[in-house]
Amino acid sequence: MFYGCTSLTKAPELPATTLATACYCSMFNGCTSLIEAPELPSVNSMYEDSYSDMFNGCSSLNYIKAMLTITPGAHLTTNWVSGVAATGVFIKNDSATWNVSGVNGVPTGWNVYTESEYEVVRHYELATTSANGLMSSSDKTKLDGIAAGAQVNVVTSVDTTATAGVNLSLTSGKLDVTVTGGSIASGNGSVVTGGTVYAVTSTLAPKASPALTGTPTAPTAAAGTNTTQIATTAFVKNTVDSKTHYIANLQSGTAANYITEPEFKSVKVNGSATNSASSSNCVLQYDTTNKCLKFIFN
Repeated sequence: MFYGCTSLTKAPELPATTLATACYCSMFNGCTSLIEAPELPSVNSMYEDSYSDMFNGCSSLNYIKAMLTITPGAHLTTNWVSGVAATGVFIKNDSATWNVSGVNGVPTGWNVYTESEYEVVRHYELATTSANGLMSSSDKTKLDGIAAGAQVNVVTSVDTTATAGVNLSLTSGKLDVTVTGGSIASGNGSVVTGGTVYAVTSTLAPKASPALTGTPTAPTAAAGTNTTQIATTAFVKNTVDSKTHYIANLQSGTAANYITEPEFKSVKVNGSATNSASSSNCVLQYDTTNKCLKFIFN
């Protein structure tokens, strides 16, 4: 009837209690998607090949409930479970005394229960996330591995006194570390803030009025910047260089080089301001007596 129906997953009920010769022979043969067989009721009579090859080749079949009291065997159930799943559940009538295994009886490797036994077992199957039940050995091992008093917590901050060799770690969030009377050595330790990892290499300077050591650096401001931004040595040098004329070969007691007057619109000589609007030159000389440089206008 359903021979070779590979898409069949659920079989129809078979309530008949009086069977004719070969009435169910090969009925589901080759139904590779069939998982659960229809319940086979206790029968008054069973003739040759009534169940032969009935589930032959049903490779996904893993549940059969057969209430037969008549002993199955050759010419009645020949090869009826050949090629079914390697493991499954076979339920027998409480009154059945037969014990036939293999392709003509109970599939090899399957668990066998009487109907009464299975009523107890099915209420205590392995627990799932949605149903109560028994605990598997692997779950019991996991449970035994949890320390007494352990809790599931989401850590957002850590407040602890760390001693030498103690490692602190945080998967996400922020880990603030305060060191008193010691330092944080470089290594695998890190402080995580907003997803960015900052390596901890030594005692951290405070945010307010830090006393920095070594050679701290900062971004160099653009020329002409006039804000509270830090002025680096590079910024200062660039500013001075843009306003200074270099006078080469200036030596003690020698005549100075000449530089053009327009750079000196107002020059103090002996404490008095001297202005020159002409394009005349001025002379820079070294005063050996006062040990200083002085400007002399022509």
